[in-house]
Amino acid sequence: MGDVLLSRGVAEAIEAVGDPELPFSAMAEEFASMDFVFANLECPFAKKTVLPVRGNIFNVPQPWVAGLKKHRFTVLNLANNHALDQGRQGLYDTIDLLDETGLVGFGAGRTESEAWTPVVVEHHGIRVGFVGASYASINDDGSTYLKQVARIEDKGRLQRAIADLKTRSDFVVATMHAGIEYVPISFGPQHLFAKAAVEAGADLVIGAHPHVVQPVVFIDDVPVFYSLGNFIFDQTKKRTDEGAAVLAELVRDGGEVRLDRLEIWPVAIEGGVPRRIDGARAEGVLARMKAPSAVLVPRETP
Repeated sequence: MGDVLLSRGVAEAIEAVGDPELPFSAMAEEFASMDFVFANLECPFAKKTVLPVRGNIFNVPQPWVAGLKKHRFTVLNLANNHALDQGRQGLYDTIDLLDETGLVGFGAGRTESEAWTPVVVEHHGIRVGFVGASYASINDDGSTYLKQVARIEDKGRLQRAIADLKTRSDFVVATMHAGIEYVPISFGPQHLFAKAAVEAGADLVIGAHPHVVQPVVFIDDVPVFYSLGNFIFDQTKKRTDEGAAVLAELVRDGGEVRLDRLEIWPVAIEGGVPRRIDGARAEGVLARMKAPSAVLVPRETP
């Protein structure tokens, strides 16, 4: 899934109906069919709101983590420009809460080493590894370098993390939080990260941050999604109320694990609630992603 925000306008929608599960309601059946869901978490769950929630400063009441848990949002990227919206303690509160809830966060930590520590989740005997990094430590376009958030320019740490994952997982996902907001075209730093991740052995690359979808490409047969756009979000700029979810099905074939199916699910977002769409609107999302069809694997042969 793309960017997930449970603060600001989404929080207002939740509070209006008194139901923290509102953002998950339109796709509850899809979530229930998954072994687990991965998403980019764009907001901390700090115990105390140190900085007021306004503009691009976020925080979420800790009890609302139950919605993520119930709907199988098991794996969450924290490497983004909002991880420290409530300061370092807010990040540490978030990490502790995810641990206590049985969710897996990665990409940010108390130390640089912890931020770069990859994670592995296992289902049906298949181990999937994740590592993530961001273009920025806080919301200042990357000017401030803080060790609590893994950074995309650190290709050495990326390569070492993927090398580690190759020894203890069957499939490696590298995630990046990068790109120019609201621009439907990927650019240099995204390309460099994706190339480095693929060369290091990543099997899938997923991007977030632009808030609109960007093209999907294959680098050495590895699928790279430069941006899936928004998923649970509150923005109203052009195309920010649309995004994409990706279904990835893995199978064990003999001693190897392979990607058996990769499918794009276009979504529309209304009142912070994403739902699957079809028809002309879905075709528009796929066209902006330059996807030849909704199903990318197995790949069509000429």
